[in-house]
Amino acid sequence: MRQLNLLLYAGKYEFLMQIRRPLNWAIPLVLWLCVSWNMWHALTAPWQAISLSSLLGSFLIPQQSTWPVAIGMLIADRLPRDRHYHVQDLFAATPARADIRFLGPYLGSTLAALLPFALCYWLNIGILFLATHVLKVWLSGLEAFASVLLPGILFVNAFSLICPAFIWTPLYRCLLLGYWLWGNMLSTTSTIPTLSGTVLTPIGGTALNAFFGLHYWGNSVSTTGDALLSIALLVGLAMLIIAAFAGVQEQLQLRR
Repeated sequence: MRQLNLLLYAGKYEFLMQIRRPLNWAIPLVLWLCVSWNMWHALTAPWQAISLSSLLGSFLIPQQSTWPVAIGMLIADRLPRDRHYHVQDLFAATPARADIRFLGPYLGSTLAALLPFALCYWLNIGILFLATHVLKVWLSGLEAFASVLLPGILFVNAFSLICPAFIWTPLYRCLLLGYWLWGNMLSTTSTIPTLSGTVLTPIGGTALNAFFGLHYWGNSVSTTGDALLSIALLVGLAMLIIAAFAGVQEQLQLRR
C-alpha cells in the first residue's frame, strides 16, 4: 500500500507538471484542426454511401500517424528537467522502489500529454455521432482508441522517457521523427529495410486493418490474432523498458 501511495504521488507530480505546459495544449489543438478539416470533407459527402469504418478512418488515420510521435516529443524532456531540478534525488530519498520512481513519472506524464489529444478525439467522435445518429460510433471510437492509438503511444512514450537520460533531448527528438518515418510510414515495397507493416509498428496499422478493414501504412490483411499480438508486444515492451531502466538505476544507486 505504501508503494502504491508513492506511485500515485510521483504520477500526480508529473501529471501536474506536464498538464500546465502551454505546448501540451497548443500542439493537440493544431493537429485537431488538421484532422477536423480532413473529417469535414468526409462528412460533406452523403454518409450513407460511406461505411462507418471509412468515416472513422477519415480522422483516425491522421491521428495515428501524428499522435504518438507528437506526444513522445512532448514528454522527452521530463527526465532531463527532473535531473536539472534534482527531482530524482528527492524521489531517491523516499522509500519508493526504483520501478515506482520511474513508472509514476511515466504514467503521469503520459496521461497529461494524452489528455488534450483525447479530448479532441472524443469531440470528433461526438461530431460523427451528430452527423450520422449512429450509436455504434461511440463503441467503435472506444475500440479504435484502445486498440489502434493507445498501444503505440505507450510504446513510444517509454522510449521518450528513458532515451533522453542517455542522449541529448533535441537529438532524440530528431531520431524519433526519423524512426517514425522509417519504421512506420515507409512503404513495404521500398528497397530500404523497414519494420513498417509488421506487428512491431506502433502506428497501429495491424489493429486498424484487423478490426476496421482499413489498409494503410503498408499492412497486408491482418487477423484478430495479429492485432492482439501487436498490442501485447507494444505494451509489453513498453513495460519491459521501464522495468529494465529502473533496475539499472537501482544498481547504480547501490554502488554509490
